[in-house]
Amino acid sequence: MVLFAVEGCCHGELDNIYASVEQLAAVHGTKIDVLLICGDFQAVRNEADLATMACPVKYRNINTFYKYYSGELVAPVLTIFVGGNHEASNHNWELYHGGWVAPNIYFLGYAGVVNVGGVRIAGSSGIFNGRHYQMGHYEKPPFDDDAVRSTYHVRELEVLRLLQLRQPVDIFLSHDWPQHVASHGNMQELISKKRFLQDELQSLTLTLKLTLTLTLTLTLTLTLTLTLTLTLTLALALALTLTLTLSRTSCRAAPSARRPTSAYSARCSPRTGSRRTCTSSSPRS
Repeated sequence: MVLFAVEGCCHGELDNIYASVEQLAAVHGTKIDVLLICGDFQAVRNEADLATMACPVKYRNINTFYKYYSGELVAPVLTIFVGGNHEASNHNWELYHGGWVAPNIYFLGYAGVVNVGGVRIAGSSGIFNGRHYQMGHYEKPPFDDDAVRSTYHVRELEVLRLLQLRQPVDIFLSHDWPQHVASHGNMQELISKKRFLQDELQSLTLTLKLTLTLTLTLTLTLTLTLTLTLTLTLALALALTLTLTLSRTSCRAAPSARRPTSAYSARCSPRTGSRRTCTSSSPRS
């Protein structure tokens, strides 16, 4: 059995998070195998990475990830994370398809899936934004103020990639909230601290956008599959009809186009078993 610990936003506080994980394991007398982090990981290696983080300058802090990147420290537990909307945009972009950001710390990429001890873990990085959803990724270093934000906006292509999975997924990570998740907590306290979320929480637009997109995309995929199936069925039916037609006409001898009809006759012998034979004759010259 694989034992998981789950962290919400990391914000570069790896030292404190690992200390909490070790304390939790000690209290329960167990060993945690995998730590999952649901975005805002902030894999900042240096000042250049820090400059690509989409947040006010006063909140930019290099924190502690660089120690694990440089090898000064090693993560005490396998750590898997997805990106959020406060990231070192250029570092995550270097590992679009996922990869190791440091020993024992793995980034799932913009959309990816891994298998850990028989448990399939999939994830989608970033947040939904309708302006960029159906666009390709156009960002490239050096990132300007627009690119450091648009690069973490979920694209339809990444959703389609996840929809290609054919095996069951046990755990799914995202930075966007799952639908109705706020109703399972103290919503009033949340709104009192973050009033700007009130309208979106009440209208469900904070969590529904990507969920609806995934559902609609899956519906369109199923519709396309059904259309292709029907097309293939019709094609097979047509092929079968043509085969039967050819079978029926194969025993009919057609008159020669170069001879008069009166100079040519066809005789078909009675059926012998399941076969019928045809012969032709013409007047002696």
